[in-house]
Amino acid sequence: MKPSIPFLVLLSLATLAGCATSGKPPPAIPLDQPVEAEPLPALPKPVEVVVVPKPLPLPGQLKPLPDASDTKPAPKPASVRTRIEQANAEARMAPTREGYINAIQVWPYSDGALYEVYTRPGRVTVIALQQGERLVTVAAGDTVRWIVGDTTSGSGADRCVNVMVKPTRVGLKTNLVVTTNRRTYLLELTS
Repeated sequence: MKPSIPFLVLLSLATLAGCATSGKPPPAIPLDQPVEAEPLPALPKPVEVVVVPKPLPLPGQLKPLPDASDTKPAPKPASVRTRIEQANAEARMAPTREGYINAIQVWPYSDGALYEVYTRPGRVTVIALQQGERLVTVAAGDTVRWIVGDTTSGSGADRCVNVMVKPTRVGLKTNLVVTTNRRTYLLELTS
């Protein structure tokens, strides 16, 4: 026999003898009586933060009120034609530099306002109405030299009516009346 074999046998027996010694029995742990589980109370729903829309500072919205002491009634023009021209001039809403968002002129709606729209031959001008408005009718003063059409974009609550106008030549002027389920728009078209 080789000398290492008895050594290995002796080492194995010593290891087994160490495992075979009897020690203390494991401690007895008293168990609690079983208790029925109770559901936790429902947590309150998280607070939802609602963002309040901020009004856009559009031209023509914030105008100072005239001082009562400074206001004197203007004399009425003698001719009816002058009165009509003056009323139209006061009702006009011309495009302003501040009213543009990219290439879009945005106007606040004002009842009775006469919106000035400038167009160009060979180009279609789109007049986008407020979302949710339904088009009732479109009437143009000159339907021979102006091409007028309408379409919609979006769907459902995001549906938007678009009125499209295109002049056939330079130097034309006409008016356009757009009626919807909410309001009437008065436009003055110039090419």
